[in-house]
Amino acid sequence: MGGLAVPPKTPPPELLSAYTLRGAIPIEHFYVDDSAGGVGTHYVYPRDEVDAFVESATAKLRQAKQAKGTAGYMRSSTDSQLWLYQALAQSMSRNARALVFGSQEPWVEAVLLAMGASTVTTVEYNMLTFEHPRLRTLTVDQVKHAHAHGEEIGRYDIGVSLSSFDHD
Repeated sequence: MGGLAVPPKTPPPELLSAYTLRGAIPIEHFYVDDSAGGVGTHYVYPRDEVDAFVESATAKLRQAKQAKGTAGYMRSSTDSQLWLYQALAQSMSRNARALVFGSQEPWVEAVLLAMGASTVTTVEYNMLTFEHPRLRTLTVDQVKHAHAHGEEIGRYDIGVSLSSFDHD
């Protein structure tokens, strides 16, 4: 069986037209090499992308606050960000130190920042780099190592997990 040692970072030029329906669908670039079953997988989000997540979360929060008087808006919404806002509004204080379990893109972290968290630490099996001064990432192995050596990874006011523990 032939194959590539490393998956290509861009679509093969000879297939680009087929992948994009002859240019009708734009290409979004996001590369992850998961060919080793997750070993060595590293998700990177530069500062401008993290800021875009925070801006989107801030706009969604503003939308939720404006619609608060609309009967049933929050209860009937299927938008996971809106129900997360509702839960956090009831349980999170401003300047909270937050811990997120399981995340491969920083949308939950962005929601927490938009809601006023002072810092957010994410624990994930894969390597993460979220380039933002108020975000920190740790692997599960780093947390296990710290625990085994009696080291503290921090103190937190709130923890958030969206579909992480149900399959671990």
